[in-house]
Amino acid sequence: MKVPEEREKLEAREMTVPDYAGLRIETVPEFTPHPPEGYSRLSEAYARNYAGVWGGLKSSPLAQTLRKTHGLSVECGMRRTYAAQPLTAAAQHGNLKVYVVADPNLGPSVDRPGWPIASTKEPVIVPPRVLKRLIAPRDMLPDHAIHPTLKAAARDQNLHVLLMVGVLVVKEREFKDWYRSQRSRGKWLSQQSKSKKTSGRPTKQTEALKSAVLPLARDKAWRANDGIAKLRRLLVERGEPKNVPSVDTLERLVSRLYLETGDPAFRRVPRVQRKFS
Repeated sequence: MKVPEEREKLEAREMTVPDYAGLRIETVPEFTPHPPEGYSRLSEAYARNYAGVWGGLKSSPLAQTLRKTHGLSVECGMRRTYAAQPLTAAAQHGNLKVYVVADPNLGPSVDRPGWPIASTKEPVIVPPRVLKRLIAPRDMLPDHAIHPTLKAAARDQNLHVLLMVGVLVVKEREFKDWYRSQRSRGKWLSQQSKSKKTSGRPTKQTEALKSAVLPLARDKAWRANDGIAKLRRLLVERGEPKNVPSVDTLERLVSRLYLETGDPAFRRVPRVQRKFS
């Protein structure tokens, strides 16, 4: 029978290493590059800061339902944005240094023969003014810069090439110092039960105010789309608590409750201003 012979020819053809422009192409195993020793990717830094800000707090009811029913692990996107904002701001204002290091997977290849080559393999500091110009979805700078332009790189050719073929990292020691300074402030939502009182004016977002707002949303007497002014009016009519704070304080409390509970009743949809021609 000729079937085994044809199969052997086909297998031999698949095992043959092809030629491209006279050069032998060797098969390269999949390789996931790691940052240099003492450095971490930006995504790892975001994950560690997220774990600190929200560590110990329960997931939103929606996430718990999806996990129990469908086995899905869902995190509130707003929580990630909340945890990412201080880290991104620190990088963009120079309080936390961000470096870029060449990624071996993004070098010249058969598919990208004209791809630029990084001038160095060592980590290079990315100036804060450049970080401000990079695209940061949900206030999170990605590991690989999204379509960096020469203008965004402050007209620096070498930095522009590194942003194209590199990965953004932070130095472990510098990140730990920044992380500890943030933790020492005691303002994380996971630190609400701290016995040590922080200095400054006491917050007006008290537990009594929180206990008065939660039943209104649970009984569907008020939702965030009804407006903060209506919420304040309902609290004044009920007389609980005695000193109802301003609309601005209530607005911050509602945003905080949405972060903590994930309840859609506290989700405020920003209004889009109409442009008149």
